[in-house]
Amino acid sequence: MRRVYTFQIMVRTRRIIDVQDLILGRLSSSYEETLQTFGITEEKYFRAVQTELERARSRANLGWGSELERAVIGATAAYVPPDWVKEIANNWFEGHNDTISRLEQVLFRIEPDYLINSFKERLDGRRKKLPRGALQSPHNIETWIVNCLENAIPGLKWAPRYKKVGLLEKNAVKKRVIEAEGKAQAYLHSLGMETLMIAGLGGSLRNSPLAVLRIYDGYLRRLGFASLFDLEQRRHMHWWDLSPQGYLQKLGNIEEVVTHTLEENIPGLRQADRETAISLFEKHVVKAEGGAERYLHSLGLKTVMNAGVGGRLNGSPHELVRVYDTARVKSDGWVSMFDQGELAYLTTQRTRFGNEQLTVVKRAA
Repeated sequence: MRRVYTFQIMVRTRRIIDVQDLILGRLSSSYEETLQTFGITEEKYFRAVQTELERARSRANLGWGSELERAVIGATAAYVPPDWVKEIANNWFEGHNDTISRLEQVLFRIEPDYLINSFKERLDGRRKKLPRGALQSPHNIETWIVNCLENAIPGLKWAPRYKKVGLLEKNAVKKRVIEAEGKAQAYLHSLGMETLMIAGLGGSLRNSPLAVLRIYDGYLRRLGFASLFDLEQRRHMHWWDLSPQGYLQKLGNIEEVVTHTLEENIPGLRQADRETAISLFEKHVVKAEGGAERYLHSLGLKTVMNAGVGGRLNGSPHELVRVYDTARVKSDGWVSMFDQGELAYLTTQRTRFGNEQLTVVKRAA
């Protein structure tokens, strides 16, 4: 005998709905059409479907009629989550890639127009909460983020890529890097993303401005834009400007940040050989007005110098330049710029205040 889900539709009327028919109906029509066809609320739809999916998980097989099983197999086989899911929440995805979990994502996927309208009603007070189960679909999360950002930041939706970078840097990145670490979260929360950032994808997005912008970036890439974080593009965003400090505890990440930042700001450094690189460091870093430390901080490297790799760099310009040197030794095979067996090399010397100071030594041949 098939299970049924019974609830009260009107004050004095009871209606019995077969949950399997409800699921079958949803697989062949939109979320909104399903609610209308079966005459149920968002809450009742959520409870009915969630209860049946939990029961299915506890069985050795789906335990549904052949028509529904065929529809489920077809729907879950055709379901493709957005590419960014594996990039941002791969652990979540791997744990939600079985048939029932994929079906859950299909059944709670809400068409953009309905979801955006629900979001607007929530903001202006016409509804208390968004549809239950909305955060169980990566597609809903993407729709939510895109709508929040493009409605809140004037011009973002129709801007060319380079202007999108500038608008996002001004409104989100600036609040993290220049003002205060917590302000990027507070800003995105104010746009209506607090619940999403705390609970989305089982907490995989937890309060991460970087995750929010990477999801938006994934959406843009699907539209044919180059990634906002593509460092080869003339205008681009830096993932490390929005990353938690945990990202800076891996030496590989530190090398990427340091190499890109120095080569982006010191003309000719990327193409330079060892001797030319030493001269460039002498000109731009060693002899920088205000000192090497202040100059490197002005490039946005203060956090890397003070907190990177467990503080191993000790806030030292010398140690930071060593990171760059190590990366170039590996990539270009040149002799270290700190090799004192060469005619020209970088080293440190003690100032009269006891501090180490980066300097250049050049000997005659």
